[in-house]
Amino acid sequence: MNNPPPPLLQQSKQHDGQKILKTEEQEHKNCGQKEAGVLGAVDLTRVLPTELLERIFALVPPDAAIGLRRVNRTLRRVLGTAAFAMLNLATHLPDDDFEVPGSGGGVGCAPLGFTLGPNESDAPDAFDRGFFVWPAEYQAALAVLKYARLECVDWAVGSVRKPSKNKTRVCLRGKLPSAIGRAFANAYYIILSDNLLSGPIPPEISLCSKALVIELSLNSLSGHIPREISLCRNLARLSLSGNSLSGPIPPEICTLVDLEDLYLGFNDLSGPIPEDIGSLTKLKKLDLTKNNLSGHLPDSITRLVELERLNIPGNKLTGEIPADISKMVALRHVDLSANMFQGQLPISINQIHELNTLYVTGNNLTIPVEVRPFLETIKFLE
Repeated sequence: MNNPPPPLLQQSKQHDGQKILKTEEQEHKNCGQKEAGVLGAVDLTRVLPTELLERIFALVPPDAAIGLRRVNRTLRRVLGTAAFAMLNLATHLPDDDFEVPGSGGGVGCAPLGFTLGPNESDAPDAFDRGFFVWPAEYQAALAVLKYARLECVDWAVGSVRKPSKNKTRVCLRGKLPSAIGRAFANAYYIILSDNLLSGPIPPEISLCSKALVIELSLNSLSGHIPREISLCRNLARLSLSGNSLSGPIPPEICTLVDLEDLYLGFNDLSGPIPEDIGSLTKLKKLDLTKNNLSGHLPDSITRLVELERLNIPGNKLTGEIPADISKMVALRHVDLSANMFQGQLPISINQIHELNTLYVTGNNLTIPVEVRPFLETIKFLE
C-alpha cells in the first residue's frame, strides 16, 4: 500500500503547478499581443496612401519585400509594381553599384583581355544571386540600376581568371531571366559556367550583341538552343557544354563567322551537324562530344582550315570520312570514336603534318596500309 506524500511536498507541487499555469497564461497573452501588433500593422496597409506605403516598405530588404507580397492584396498591389522594385533596389544597392540610367559607359576591360577593369563584375553578391530568382520587375530594375555599364560578367565557380576570388563563391541558382539581354547588353564577357542554373536559354540573349564570349557550360539548362543567339554576331567563343539541351543545332549558328571556339558537348542534341558548318572558317575548336547527333559529316567541314581540335565522339554519325580531310591542315587532335562511320580512313590524312592524336575506335573503318607508317608516329587508337 502506497503512503500519501508528506504535506510540505504536496504544497510544493501545488505551488509549482500554479507557477507553470501562470507562465503559460503570460506566454499566451504575449503571443496575442504580438499577433495583434502584426495584424494592426497589416491593417494600416489598408488605410495609408500608396505613396507612403512605398516609401515605408522601400526600407525593407528586397528579399523580405518580395515575401511581404503574400500578406494581403494591398501589399501585393503596392509592392508588385516595377516602380516599387526600382525604388526598393535603389534604396539598398551600394553606392558603387548604383547606375544612373543614361549616364554612359566606361572603358572597362578590353575585348579578349584578362585584366580586371572598373566595369568588371567580382563575385556575385546577394543582388546578383537575386537576379536569377526574383520576380521579373526586380530583374528588369537590376538591369537598369546595377548592370547598365557592366562589360565583363564572370560569375563562374572556380573561374581561372580570378581564382583567388572565386574559391568561396556560392553557386548561382534559378533560371536565366529574359532581362539578361538588357542587363548584359554592354558586356563583352558573359561567363556563368559551373553553377546550378536551369530552364531554357531565353531568346532575349540576342540583345547581348557586344558579347565576344558566352559561357553557360556545366549548368542544368534545358530546351533548345535559341536561333536568336546568331544575332550575337561578335561571338568568338560559345560554350554550352554539360547541360541538358535538346533539339537540333540551329543552322543559324553557322552565321557566326567570327566564332573560334564552339563547345556543345555533353548535351542531348539531335539531328545532323549543320551543312553550312564550313562557313565558320575561323573555327579552331569544335566539340560536339556525347550527343545524339546523326547523319553524315558534312563535306563543308573540310573548309575549316584553321580547325585544331575536332571532337565528335559518342554520337550516331554515319557515312564516310570526307576524302579531302587533308585540307584541314591545322588539325592536331581528332576524336571520331563511338560513332557509326564506315568505309576507309582517307589516305590523305597522312598529309596533315600537325596531327598528333587520332581516335577512331567504335566505328566500322578500315585502315589502309599506306597510312600505317604515319599512324605509328602519332597517338592513334583504332
